[in-house]
Amino acid sequence: MTHTEAEARITEYLKDELPEFNLVLCNPFNITDIIKDETKEAYFKAKLVYQDINEDNGKKTRVIENYIIQANNTKEVNDKIKERLTGSVIDFEIENISKTKISNCFYSVDK
Repeated sequence: MTHTEAEARITEYLKDELPEFNLVLCNPFNITDIIKDETKEAYFKAKLVYQDINEDNGKKTRVIENYIIQANNTKEVNDKIKERLTGSVIDFEIENISKTKISNCFYSVDK
């Protein structure tokens, strides 16, 4: 989905939910996964980093993955990431966890 399509879809959704609103800012960024928990108050962005090795030439590449996680604090975010990636063969590092201004996540699943 393009940025313009995402803005159009969210505007269409919100016009039925809110009588008046302004979509002031909608910034795109790459997200690997969203871990949603309706019982939690805030959304955090977690930046994970790991090394990928090209099997053909043996060169290492730094890979960055961003997760959006609904939690109450950074400790919960850390715990949820570790739980989600338990059993993974990737040796990852949590480089950064920061609280976002996100108030809700809207999902679009292509079928």
